[in-house]
Amino acid sequence: KVIKYDILAFVPGDADELEINDTLVNALEFADKDGKASADAAAVVAAVAVKDSNDHKVNGTVAAAGESLGDKAAATVNGNALAVKIADAKPYRGKYIQVTFYAKYTDETIKAAQVADAATVTDNGAVLEGAAKHTGTTNEASYKIKTGNDWS
Repeated sequence: KVIKYDILAFVPGDADELEINDTLVNALEFADKDGKASADAAAVVAAVAVKDSNDHKVNGTVAAAGESLGDKAAATVNGNALAVKIADAKPYRGKYIQVTFYAKYTDETIKAAQVADAATVTDNGAVLEGAAKHTGTTNEASYKIKTGNDWS
């Protein structure tokens, strides 16, 4: 089962560059839209788009991404880490960047029954792993902003 994740990051008014990062927990691995494990960022990242608001949910589901950034955003996958870099964030100041990517449970996780039922996992779902089994799996997203010569 493919799990679709969305990260929504606000671009401050003084941002020159932006880097959005996500690190998957060990139970997950990056995948393409068909659920095949992949380290190819072009297959893993479904979209990087700019939006005017943080309306990431519409009627309980993830809203469609806005205008695509195309080659203005560069994505890389390194193990369980995804990085999306926007070298020139100035046109997006005061807006939101939405990164959409795919992951799946590792075969080892499913075999070890660390997930209740992989078929019931929902996109962007939260979970507790191990004894308290729920659908979904959390991961850690963050972003850094460069203003002038300083990254914060």
